[in-house]
Amino acid sequence: FSPDLPAVKATMFKGSSVGSTLSVFNEGNGRDFSFSLEGPASSLIEIESNSVYIPSGSFGQANFVIKGDFDPGVYPAYLTIYGEPDSLKVPFIVEIESPSPFFDVSADLPSVDIKAGDEVSIELTIYPLRVPGGEVSIKYYLSSFEGDLLYENKQTVYAGGQTQISSSFSVPSDALSGEYLLSVVVDYGSSIGVTSQIVQTDISGSSKSPTFLF
Repeated sequence: FSPDLPAVKATMFKGSSVGSTLSVFNEGNGRDFSFSLEGPASSLIEIESNSVYIPSGSFGQANFVIKGDFDPGVYPAYLTIYGEPDSLKVPFIVEIESPSPFFDVSADLPSVDIKAGDEVSIELTIYPLRVPGGEVSIKYYLSSFEGDLLYENKQTVYAGGQTQISSSFSVPSDALSGEYLLSVVVDYGSSIGVTSQIVQTDISGSSKSPTFLF
């Protein structure tokens, strides 16, 4: 079986809620599929039905309601799909921003070879939404989908209008192979905007080009 998306991402304001759907195509015999969540975002996500029967050669859907009950930030989880005898983990990301943030941010990661110990370049674009400019704090986090923090950093810049910034983050020398979540948080007073990127690469052995899903 296979999902129609490599990952699920929901972006919302603190205190709000949104819906999301993941479709699953069943290539085998008709069977029941079930779903479970684990990770920091799991308590924010409600699965409307924990199981669904999908006939052979058909799509079924998992529907979610995601609530922005946590403070602004980026929260990961894994959605596990069970279709006996198989199972598959799908990354699930919840981005929560302040209502009507003063600044927002986007991140662009170039296609580079990544392995343990590398410094990875990142291009940020900061967008003023409600003010012409100001001094903003930028925080970087690299974490696993189980919630383990591998790297964090912080810098302060002045953003006068739309501003592009070149930065980098470090992949720990003892990091294992797998999926990681890079989160960027832009803080202006009590206003917070966020963005995130998934990095999927082999960083414990020989390096290869990563896949950036967002």
